[in-house]
Parts: sequence; C-alpha cells; structure tokens
Amino acid sequence: MLKLIIHPSQLLLNFVLSLCLNLSKPQQSHLLRTVEALIVSNERKTLAGLYRQWVEAPDPSAVADFFRASPWSDQEIEQSLSQFGLKDALKRALDEGIEPIIYVSIDEDLTGKDKDTKALEGVDWFHDHNASTKKKSNYRNGAVHVSCRAIGSVQLYVCLEAVPAGEDCTPSEPQASKG
Repeated sequence: MLKLIIHPSQLLLNFVLSLCLNLSKPQQSHLLRTVEALIVSNERKTLAGLYRQWVEAPDPSAVADFFRASPWSDQEIEQSLSQFGLKDALKRALDEGIEPIIYVSIDEDLTGKDKDTKALEGVDWFHDHNASTKKKSNYRNGAVHVSCRAIGSVQLYVCLEAVPAGEDCTPSEPQASKG
C-alpha cells in the first residue's frame, strides 16, 4: 500500500496552532497526524489504519495512549473550537461588510450505541422519548449530548458537547420487556 502523507498540511498546522491548545509537542504531533489522516484516508478509520497513511509515524499504540492516557482536556479543545468558530464567523461577516447576525439553536439528543458498548465515556441506558409511547417506556444504550448550531450571516458551525452520564440526564436501567 502506498503511503499518502509525508507531513501535515501547513493549513492544518496553522489552524491547530491558532487554537492555542495546551498540548506538548508529541501530543500536538498525534493530533495533527490523526486529523490529517482522517481527512485523507479512504480506509476504515481505525487508529492503526490512519497511522498506516503516514510515511513516518510511531507505532499506533502511541496514539492510542494519547487518546486514552495523556493529560489533555477534551473540554479545552471543544471550547477553543467554539471560540474559533464564533470569532471566524464574525470576522468573515465584518470583512465582507455583512451585518454579523448569529442565530443559535440548542437541542439535546441521544446517540444510540450497540447494547454491548459500555466502556465509552458517557454511554449508559437512557429513556428514549422518541421511541416511547404512553403505554410503553423505551430505553436505549447511548450517549446524551447537547448540540448547539450557530448559524451566522456568513458561515455555519456545529458543535456537540457530551453530557456526562448521571449529571444533567439521569440514566435509567432498561425495563425487562413483558413478552
């Protein structure tokens, strides 16, 4: 198989640097490698498959450790991305002489997961309002998240924020079906 990536694109590097994330150089390298490979790769998006796209890359177990055990904050990254999106939309509107109008839509949703999925953060059994009826409650294994869509006069940004299980949405145990 021909390797596709020699080094991350300068645009991606500039974007990541503009977020001012508190990442070490190795963490930054893992982030850049993963994102670049997600963009370029036509294969299944496993860490091993993504790292096979690189001419020179460490063992995929190193990137797995970055996601699993490195001291970095996903909330910091989400906040930086949200701030970037808002600032960029306002800047583009002002640069183009358009009144900077931003409409925001906030909604909570349940993303279903396989019933055997247990190890992912935020995944638990939740009451599924859409699938339930007046006579029968329905439960679904998944992750509850809040989606915030900011639609501006120039650009659309979508951000998702996971709601930790048990905090804002109390998980419920599935009821045994009466058959």
